[in-house]
Amino acid sequence: MSARFVAGTIVARNYLAYARAWARSLRAHHPEARVVVLLSDRNAGTVDAADEPFDVLAAEELGIPGFASMAFRYDVMELSTAVKPAFLEWLLASGAEDAALYFDPDILVLGAVTPVLEALGTSNVVLTPHALSPIPLDGRRPSEAAFLISGAYNLGFVGVRRSPETARMLSWWKDRLVRGGASAPEKGLFTDQKWVDLVPAFFDGVEILRDPTLNVAYWNLHERGDISRADGIWSTRGEPIRFFHFSGFVPDRPDLVSKHQDRFGLDDLPEAARELFAAYGDAIRREGHAECRHLSYAYGSFDDGEPVSRPLRAALRLAESGGLAWDDPFRVGEGSFRDWALAPGRGKVLAPPFVQALWE
Repeated sequence: MSARFVAGTIVARNYLAYARAWARSLRAHHPEARVVVLLSDRNAGTVDAADEPFDVLAAEELGIPGFASMAFRYDVMELSTAVKPAFLEWLLASGAEDAALYFDPDILVLGAVTPVLEALGTSNVVLTPHALSPIPLDGRRPSEAAFLISGAYNLGFVGVRRSPETARMLSWWKDRLVRGGASAPEKGLFTDQKWVDLVPAFFDGVEILRDPTLNVAYWNLHERGDISRADGIWSTRGEPIRFFHFSGFVPDRPDLVSKHQDRFGLDDLPEAARELFAAYGDAIRREGHAECRHLSYAYGSFDDGEPVSRPLRAALRLAESGGLAWDDPFRVGEGSFRDWALAPGRGKVLAPPFVQALWE
């Protein structure tokens, strides 16, 4: 297929340094690509695309019906994943590229993503599994049970080709995430990922790329931890790494591989791996992490500045399941969602809906 593609990532404003590092790494290997960052936030004059290595779009510009309620329904991580299929639709609709690639912002592109582009020459969707081989039964995290909870495929990366079948898949996925994008393992949900376990069965032309150089991350270091470096190129299993996913990276904790795992410390990995993590930390700092990390989240508070807590988000979902709705749940005052959620005597136990959601 043609090498023309558009690439995107999704961040709130406090993750802008990650988006910059990702975009520069992608452009280093694919200068021909159009690069777009979607803000799951409001810009508020923070980001000027003229000064960035990417174009900028705000999630509210995607045209998702009832977006204000969706932004209230989910926390920042949930919202950033729930808008992903709508973003991929927009990427394909906004240009003439043959394919759209989504990368999580905490990814560093270390080589050309040629295998992905070649796969999209004949496939509609490209997915990468979390791991390609069993994980030892040693009580450490992550375990294979984590994949049963979060999904078989890591949606920190997905590639799609322009086609009617892709459009059908993205529409299905987008519809499911309007209300089914919470992180709620007890309900069989884990943001956008769990739904995609169904994609290979529901849709044609889905390719699962079992390429160990793609999406290297803490969840597959048991099979790809033999990281080496020669002539400035990082490799795993003797092959150049295409992109490394630093999920759970903590810039202030250089000893951690990821805050989500306890299987490896950096000292357990080869020197080349430690150099790679150090290089990533330096890249994030150069891109202004110290300043960006403190930027507030637009959908994290009501119009009067009061924080929106997880139980209040859950209370909105509870209300909606009962047929109630508000045009803008962030609004305050008489007749507002907050007024309803904090009023006593509305629930079966004569407690405010907020208290019911907190109890549940």
